Amino acid sequence: MNIQLKPDLLRTKCEILDGDAFKRCFQKAIKVKEWIKNKPVYAVTFNQIGLIESCFVARKPKKFGFPTDIVMNPMYTPISQPQFQSIERCASFPGEEFVVMRWREILATYYDYHERKLVQHKLKGIASIVFQHETDHTNGVVCHDIRIKEKPDHK
Repeated sequence: MNIQLKPDLLRTKCEILDGDAFKRCFQKAIKVKEWIKNKPVYAVTFNQIGLIESCFVARKPKKFGFPTDIVMNPMYTPISQPQFQSIERCASFPGEEFVVMRWREILATYYDYHERKLVQHKLKGIASIVFQHETDHTNGVVCHDIRIKEKPDHK
């Protein structure tokens, strides 16, 4: 598998997985996991590299409080109010920063291939931000679409 970032595909909504698709997706995710391990990113969504499955792979997930490295069919529900301004970067848009609104705490729901079931975890801090950012990508949404400011205010 030849893997490279393809930012023009990020606005493509990923396909929800079911049945045998989980196993095929997991096999691809193992290859993506190997590719991502030395990249300066938190995670990569499948549409970011030209694949269609609703999945993202997190690099060093335990470092920022993620429960797993392979996330399939991600969804979330906000469990905190209000939203806050998050300054974010995206591997598909090197050198750019975006100010977007994020929830501080979410209930993350996704299919865990290791456990073979849908799981839920409360996430906060950087884990919550990364999960929201990557889930946006699987839904075809990029930071350009939801930014509230062109550039962050740096002091």
